[in-house]
Amino acid sequence: MAMDRSTPSQSVLHTVALTVFELSTISSLVFLFVAGQHQSSIVLKILFAVWVFLPFAGLFVLERHFKRSAFLIQRKVQRLLLVLSLASVTAYSGIFLPEDTKSAFIFLVTPLAVWLAIVISFFILKKQESKF
Repeated sequence: MAMDRSTPSQSVLHTVALTVFELSTISSLVFLFVAGQHQSSIVLKILFAVWVFLPFAGLFVLERHFKRSAFLIQRKVQRLLLVLSLASVTAYSGIFLPEDTKSAFIFLVTPLAVWLAIVISFFILKKQESKF
């Protein structure tokens, strides 16, 4: 059972994490559409948009799932939301992409890596939650 220990720092972290999450979701899709602006296939654009968006939906579900958990679990989820959102948008920006790499590569691999992190984190957090 979750205890209500709302502190100003908790609400600040929660607000920052959700704001970064929302901005990262939008920015990631913008980066995708800019990278694929010369792609003529609407179906391919839609498939990529869904693939890039789904990890953000998964993060949202993860955050909601642990909403009523213990304070420490909530903090971990908020930090995870923040880190994965920032990592995703950084990857999609192409800052660390070598010159000879096609931009589609990053839009295929990043969502897969984020899903892997979400699934692993879910099981770790569930195990930790059962200890409270």
